[in-house]
This record gives sequence, structure tokens and C-alpha cells, in this order.
Amino acid sequence: MRASSRFAIVCLALAWLTGLPGCAALRGLMNPPGRLLEQARTAVEQKDLEAAYRDLASIRKRYPDSAESREAFPLAAAIFQNGYFRDRYQQPDSHWVTTEPGFLLDWFASLLSGPEFPQAEAEALFVGMPYGYFRELLALAEARPELSRWGVRAADDNGIIESVAAGSPSP
Repeated sequence: MRASSRFAIVCLALAWLTGLPGCAALRGLMNPPGRLLEQARTAVEQKDLEAAYRDLASIRKRYPDSAESREAFPLAAAIFQNGYFRDRYQQPDSHWVTTEPGFLLDWFASLLSGPEFPQAEAEALFVGMPYGYFRELLALAEARPELSRWGVRAADDNGIIESVAAGSPSP
């Protein structure tokens, strides 16, 4: 049997096996961002939000254009908000207050380049946050004009964001 035929058979066998229940480890080899997303969900179930967030951030850093990166965003945003509100007054130098706000804004900004406004992701990140955090997105959009095409706006009540919406995209 020729090497190319053996390779094709092995590829077909792997594709078949990854579809079987109980082959999550093999699926992880075939789909590393999918494995990280599964690990993050498991960590959330075990109430280990730090580990879950590390896995979600790894997806963004290592596989930014993957479908899993977009799928991971709302969960990462929820964990971020939890850490941000927990630490913003008691530990203002924690990563939840210093570096993660910018990381999440950059991640969200990458979603704005798609053909549709990422409404669910915008709500996951901004609703419930202080309006000042939304101002950081507006400042980012000034520095990167391609982000302002959506005309994103937020409504707040006493400085807390209640809703986020976008206008029609500009060409």
C-alpha cells in the first residue's frame, strides 16, 4: 500500500473516531480550541472561574479567528465582569481591573469586523458595566476608525449600562 493511501485511511479513521462518544481526547487533538472551550466549561461547572478564564483567553490568543473564539466571548465577558466587580474597589491593581478590560475590548473590537453587529457579545460585555467602560470602546474606535462603522451607542441609568445598540453600518 502506498504511503498516500495509508495516510488517507488514517485520516478517514480519525475523522470517524472523533465523531464517536468518548473520544473527546482525540477531538481535542483535532480541534485544540474546541478542547479549550470544553475545559473552560468544565472549570465553570467546578466553580474555578480563574482556570476557565485562562482557557477562554488562550482561545482568543492562540486561535483568534476560530469559531470557538467567538463562542467563548460571552462566557469570558461574564467571568470578566464577575472579577471586575469583585476587585475594582478591594484590589484595584488586580488584572481584572488593570489589563483584562483592555483585553476584552480588543477581543470585542475584533468581532466588529464581521458582516453583522455582534449584539449578543456587546450585551454580554457592556450591560451592567459602568458607562466609563463603554467610553473606553469609543476611545478605541477613535484610534481605529474601522471600528466606528457601526455607530455603537449605549443607554445607561445612573452610570450603569442598560442596553447597547448599533446603527446601520457605514460603508
